[in-house]
Parts: sequence; structure tokens; C-alpha cells
Amino acid sequence: MSVLVTDFSGTYAAQGFLPWLQEQAGEGLIYRDFTHLEGTCCYCDAQKEINEGLPAALPRLRFIDSGDYHYMSHLLALRETQPFHLVLLDHHPDNQEPAFGGVLSCGSWVSAMQAENPQLRSVLAIGPDACPESLPEGPGTGGRGDCAAGEKCGILEAETGRINRELLRLSRK
Repeated sequence: MSVLVTDFSGTYAAQGFLPWLQEQAGEGLIYRDFTHLEGTCCYCDAQKEINEGLPAALPRLRFIDSGDYHYMSHLLALRETQPFHLVLLDHHPDNQEPAFGGVLSCGSWVSAMQAENPQLRSVLAIGPDACPESLPEGPGTGGRGDCAAGEKCGILEAETGRINRELLRLSRK
């Protein structure tokens, strides 16, 4: 099994996830340490350096760090050679216009992908405006009213390390 890990913030070491993943993936682990790069948190001013640091052949399973680095989805998807559909599970739509003169960001990468990736066929966003009306309303219900101020849906609350481990397990099937 081959797995790509792009590390910008050191979160994998902080979660204790990296040693576990190294044990699981063994020789198939492709780890890229980008913690030394400046201009990567939320906005991508280091696109050239990141692209140069990525392997030529990308594995199907890829961990891209926290939501501050969602723009990596766009950079990785630009390497796809087959048509694909994007399923986005997030609290935010990430299809905003860039805030700073076209600089790729964690909030604009979906728009960039739609404009620049000829293999992208469609985007299905689950989370921000996609909360089913059938969810119970009100605090403590786990539904539409159980969100922090400014958020629209509490469905996607989860601990990152647990999700990462589950994705790895599913990739083995």
C-alpha cells in the first residue's frame, strides 16, 4: 500500500499519527516535510516549491495536513489523468474568490480547481449549505442547531486522527 503524507504544520507528530502510519504503510509511506516552507498556512505562496517536492507518481491515499492546507487538494488533483468527481466534506464551501490577487488559498481552491482542472467533472459539497432539513433542530441534538456561531452544520465534527485511521483501513479493501 502506498500513502502520501504532506506535513506543513507538524500535526501528524502532535497527534501521534505518523509513527502509527509508518508502521502500517512501511515502505509504501511517502512523507513530504514542508514545515520549513513559508507562505503555506491558509494561502499558498510556495506552490512551485511544493510541486517540486511531490513525487511524480501519486498514491491514491493522500493526507494533506489540516484544513489550512486544503489547497493541496487542488495541486494534487492537477496531476490526475483520468476524469473524476470531487466529493467535499467540509464546514466551509472553499469555492470563494481569492482574497489576495489570485493567490491560491484554503478558501478558494475549489474555484481554482473548477477553472483549471480539465479532469474535474463535478463537485458535490457536503456540509456548509447541505444540511438536510430532516435533522433535528436545537442545541444538544447533533443536528442543525448544534453548531458554533457562524457555522451552519455540526454533522462533520470528528477527531482527525480517528478519521485518518479509518481512511487508511478503508483503503486496504
